[in-house]
Amino acid sequence: MHNIELSPAANSILEDYAIRCLTDNGEECALLFLDAFDDKVSYLENSPPIGCPRLKRVPLKYRF
Repeated sequence: MHNIELSPAANSILEDYAIRCLTDNGEECALLFLDAFDDKVSYLENSPPIGCPRLKRVPLKYRF
């Protein structure tokens, strides 16, 4: 299992989208959005190489 770290910039974007979702669509939508994000992070922690074969060049810092 791998540890996924969210950068401060990405965290800020996630918060902005969650607030927009809350404002426009309500609390349930915002919670579903955050749950979906957590599910994807969990998936990446368990299966990090998924999707990488489609990339032509993966920087070394993203390889394990």
